[in-house]
Amino acid sequence: SRGTAYGPANVVVTPGGKPIMFYLILALLDEGDEAIYPDPGFPIYRSMIDFVGAKAVPLPIREENEFRLDIAELESLITPRTRLLIINSPANPTGRLDDLGAAATRGRRHGIPVFSDECYVEFTWSGRGRTILEHGHDGVLAVHSLSKRSNLAGTRVGFYAGDPDVV
Repeated sequence: SRGTAYGPANVVVTPGGKPIMFYLILALLDEGDEAIYPDPGFPIYRSMIDFVGAKAVPLPIREENEFRLDIAELESLITPRTRLLIINSPANPTGRLDDLGAAATRGRRHGIPVFSDECYVEFTWSGRGRTILEHGHDGVLAVHSLSKRSNLAGTRVGFYAGDPDVV
């Protein structure tokens, strides 16, 4: 994906991006765990976290930070119960590109998997699309859907790639 190298242990073909996000959250989170997600963002992130009985912790995306993830604020939200960080870049609804490397670094520092929802990877305001996999595979998954970038909204095809231990 996006010029990064991976093999069969690093990638799984899926029935779309959002369904697999649900299954991954279902597999990873237990009742009482915490998961951080971007807010505003896809409502399904919070719904999926709530469904499994985990605590949904919003990471506010604020105007004063140019509608990007605030990595300093992210650090303050992480607790011993945090089990997952979800990011979305380019972000819905802002279209902003986040610092994927900084998110990956924070996740690794705390031993928290980072799920990077990259369904809009092709839709940047300028420059090429970016993936969290450019910053290594350890502790991260890039979740992709063909529905947005290939104009296949009714076709449920996607994949996720990254850390073979999480895959």
